[in-house]
Amino acid sequence: MPVPHSAIPDDMLLLCVDMQPVFINAIAGGELVIAVRDYGPGLSEADLPRLFDRFYRGAQTKRVAGTGMGLSIVRGLLAVERGRVWSENCSASGGARFTIAVPVEQKPLVVTT
Repeated sequence: MPVPHSAIPDDMLLLCVDMQPVFINAIAGGELVIAVRDYGPGLSEADLPRLFDRFYRGAQTKRVAGTGMGLSIVRGLLAVERGRVWSENCSASGGARFTIAVPVEQKPLVVTT
């Protein structure tokens, strides 16, 4: 199953501080897990509970154009596939991480000659 395209990497790059690196990791094992992490200012604790609400724009995004629909759409697309998305601050070294997880259906490989 293809993982839906999302605005998460674009948004994180727009809010990145001093061009710090952005890391993307993928892990498989019953589900595909993709995490996108940056070293920017992190997410406001007040914004965390509402980030995936329709039309919600966090305090730090006011200087960036947008409608506040991107993360809501991502959550909806993932829900259709029994997937999930969440965000968290990376307190030890700053920045934020957005993670999506999608169940992976394993099918036997059939080879015909």
